[in-house]
Amino acid sequence: MGAFFRALDFAGVYANCFLFGILPPVMAWIHRSQQRKRSPDSSEDILPGGNAVLLILFVIAVVLAIWH
Repeated sequence: MGAFFRALDFAGVYANCFLFGILPPVMAWIHRSQQRKRSPDSSEDILPGGNAVLLILFVIAVVLAIWH
């Protein structure tokens, strides 16, 4: 039974990392790129800071996924 809980914990960490760490920056980047294609003069962004902030968040999530 202990091995099952360890495996569940292992799988849960990577699922949570993917869902809450990697997907949000990717989704925000996709939204920004689609929004700029529709209206290039639009300056409204969901996340301030530009693509650099999205890249930093993505890199942190990937490093934490690998590190764990």
